[in-house]
Amino acid sequence: MRQKLYTGHLQKNVKKWLDKNNIEKYILVQFSGGQSPLTYNGQYNNINPNRNYQPFLAQQVINMLKEEYKDATIIDCTLPNEPAYFNTIKCDLHWSEVHELMKDALGFVSIDSCLNHFSASAEKHGVVIWGSTRWTQFGYSHNKNLQFHMKDKWKEEKFIDSDPRNNMVEPKLVIDEYKKLDKTKQVACATE
Repeated sequence: MRQKLYTGHLQKNVKKWLDKNNIEKYILVQFSGGQSPLTYNGQYNNINPNRNYQPFLAQQVINMLKEEYKDATIIDCTLPNEPAYFNTIKCDLHWSEVHELMKDALGFVSIDSCLNHFSASAEKHGVVIWGSTRWTQFGYSHNKNLQFHMKDKWKEEKFIDSDPRNNMVEPKLVIDEYKKLDKTKQVACATE
């Protein structure tokens, strides 16, 4: 059974935010995460920083998305104390509103964090970059799951959770896989 998060009642709030920011078409990105919104106090406190995509690479992905999808706004769905990126709008909505926002997005690019997990319930396809966590444990097969050592199939013998290269996926590969997403593929409850 696929999990479902019911956020339809927040549709008006999301539309108001989109209108205020003059946004029609959009792609969501999240290149860092792991902070609990419950303990967020303005200081960066991440329990697993090896999940985060390198900011230099993230900016390249954003630049390529903007080049490929000129009419789309790139919305950065990270907390205020996480890196901000040129050519994006920082999303300041509550996480439940981000879920509602995701439903009408063109797609997303993310690490193993909230956008990845919202994707099944929001029925949205995207690219997920994996660092120190396993896509076989926390991922979804409707998304394209990428890791430095594994581009297609999970190979447990290649996974070392402390390897700092895990999330250093080439930006061009991220964009190529985003463009190839099969958005007709049924949204799944977990990886196969």
